[in-house]
Amino acid sequence: MVRRAALAATLLFALSTASASAATETTVQTKNFFFDPATATITLGSPVNWQNQTTSTNHGSKSDLAGLWFVTANHGTTSADVTFNFAGSFAYTCTVHANMHGTIKVKMAAAPTSAPLGTNFTITWATAGVPSGYVFDVQRKKPNKPFKTWFSGTSFGGAKFVPARKGTFQFKARLRKVGGAATGYSPNLAITVN
Repeated sequence: MVRRAALAATLLFALSTASASAATETTVQTKNFFFDPATATITLGSPVNWQNQTTSTNHGSKSDLAGLWFVTANHGTTSADVTFNFAGSFAYTCTVHANMHGTIKVKMAAAPTSAPLGTNFTITWATAGVPSGYVFDVQRKKPNKPFKTWFSGTSFGGAKFVPARKGTFQFKARLRKVGGAATGYSPNLAITVN
C-alpha cells in the first residue's frame, strides 16, 4: 500500500510540474551597496541573475539557508542564472558586504486556479526534486479558517486537491533543512471553487 501511494505521488509530481507557470527571467541589480529590487516576487521555475551596476566594487549573492546558491558578479558583469524550482521566501546576503540583504519570493502554482466544485486541482510547490537533506512544509487555508499544516516534511513537489465545499482556498509552502532552518513561506496561492 505504501509503495502504491509513493508511486502515485511520484506520478502526480511528474504531471504537476508540467502545469507550473511559464518562467520569466528576473534581474536584480547591485547599486551602491543595495540590491534593486530588495524583494523580487517570481513564478515557480523562474531564473534570477544579479547584475552588478557598480564601476569598481565586486558583489555576489548567497542564500542565507546554506548551500542553496552562491554566485558572484564582479563590477560591470552579470552573474549566472539561479533557477528557483521551489516555492518559498529565500533571504540572501551579498557575498562581499554582509549589510546587503535581499529576498526572492517564489510563488506556488495551481491548475486550474478557478473551477466548479468537484474539480481536481493540482497544487505545485516544486518543479525539481528536493535537494538531499531538505523537505517541504505546505499549509492550506480553508475559507474563513486559519492556515493549517497540509503536508509536513514531504519530499513530493505537488499534490491533488479536491475541495469539499465552495469558496477561496489558500496555500503556502517553504523549503526546510531536515532538523534545521527553513526559508520563509511563499506568497499565498489562492484558488476559487465556485
